[in-house]
Amino acid sequence: MRGINQIHVKSQIGLNFADGLRSIVRQDPDVIMVGEIRSAMIYPVVLLLVGGVVVIVLITFVVPQFAKLFEDMGAALPLPTQILLGLSALITDYWPILILATLGTVGTFKFYTKTDKGQLWWEGLLLKLPLFGPLIRKIEVSRFTLTMSALLKSGVPVLEAMGIVQSILINRVISDAVGKIKQALKRGKGLSGPLQDAEVFPPMAVQMITVGEASGALDTMLARVSHTYDKEVEQAIKQLISLIEPLMILLIALVIGFIVASMLLAIIGANDIAF
Repeated sequence: MRGINQIHVKSQIGLNFADGLRSIVRQDPDVIMVGEIRSAMIYPVVLLLVGGVVVIVLITFVVPQFAKLFEDMGAALPLPTQILLGLSALITDYWPILILATLGTVGTFKFYTKTDKGQLWWEGLLLKLPLFGPLIRKIEVSRFTLTMSALLKSGVPVLEAMGIVQSILINRVISDAVGKIKQALKRGKGLSGPLQDAEVFPPMAVQMITVGEASGALDTMLARVSHTYDKEVEQAIKQLISLIEPLMILLIALVIGFIVASMLLAIIGANDIAF
């Protein structure tokens, strides 16, 4: 639906369907971001899958063999080993229930986030997350300013332009805030004041738009804001991707390290008792 709305935007500024579609592919921050992330995430995803398979094999096949050995020895087990054996028994004995519970939780989450209340809660939470929240804001600022600039330069009235822009924004919280800004414009207020009151756009973007509105060059300043935040989005994506790979490696190493250490602690303790 958002892609259709974007093509509608292109038609408003004088592009036909095909040109509008090509323009979306070239300029839409979402398209750019998804392409970059997909290409950079191939190795981390493969690493995560391999590490996940190794952990599952250890917990479901290797650990139960050690559990029988420790039970026969009758020695007191260290706490990490007890936790690991309990987790292994839970997974091997109740895996059908765990799978059903996981599917039920995912289904309930998806259903709830499709409701108005759930969507607002989830997308508001995303804006508060470290790294992801600022990135989402920057993407939405880029989309908002790019589209507004193109519409205003093409002679589309401000109120109509705000309505069109609202329809193509991804985040529901920001989209609703733009709707409130549109209502403020209907009451005769300027753009900069309601933007600042909405508290969803970065302060620098609001300040630049305020300067553009005061100088009578709003469309030009909106284009500059879009260009600025396009570069910030690109940089933020690179930083995010550069963090994902080492974090995945660290997570897998910690999980496998905990499993191995728990087994070794139990074996060393049993050997000390034997001697």
